Amino acid sequence: MKRIHIPLKKIAFVALFMVCASFLYLWKKEREKPIFHPFGVNWEVTDEALEEAGYNFEVFEGGLDVAALGKKVGDTLIYYCLEYDCITIDEKTNENDCVFEYANSFYTRIKLPYYDSIQVVKMIEGYGGKILRDDSLVKDDFYVAKFLIAYPDTSNVFWCTISKPYSEDKNYDLYISQSNNINDEMRQKRWERGDENQSSLFYVFRIIGYHIRKKLWKEE
Repeated sequence: MKRIHIPLKKIAFVALFMVCASFLYLWKKEREKPIFHPFGVNWEVTDEALEEAGYNFEVFEGGLDVAALGKKVGDTLIYYCLEYDCITIDEKTNENDCVFEYANSFYTRIKLPYYDSIQVVKMIEGYGGKILRDDSLVKDDFYVAKFLIAYPDTSNVFWCTISKPYSEDKNYDLYISQSNNINDEMRQKRWERGDENQSSLFYVFRIIGYHIRKKLWKEE
């Protein structure tokens, strides 16, 4: 029997490639992990990474009219609103194929049994935030307080609002929020350039890929 000789350099190259690929995969997974912190926004998150970290669709009281994944611990709820690219597979059955694109906004909601401005400031500072501007004196029918907050650890800036009680629990809702303006601006520019007017061939391949994935899921 003829012996097959594989050069040592090829073996080393394949081994190095596998190590690098594994490192890049783990590095990407680490970057996509969400951080459960009132100011812990991470725009690298994916819907898969959020679900793996325990974020789900079932934490919202009354539901939301947008795609979102959230996680609740005690009186604190943190959630991301997500952007998907969807195409219609079958209009009769309303079957769609949706592919995750990016997280477009981040929210933290903390339930407060009562409103005390001094305690709120202490709580924000306790989480590492710093109030840049207080708009609480501006009359508003929905909010009792409104702040602009900086989080020095990541150089992020957030809006913080405290809404008046409207539910049966009589609690105030403190919201910390930030929008992913960079991705929204990029998406708008793509639309203006017409880059998202995909060719019919693109959608043919997308539909074929959808049916292949569907068949594989059934076999599993």
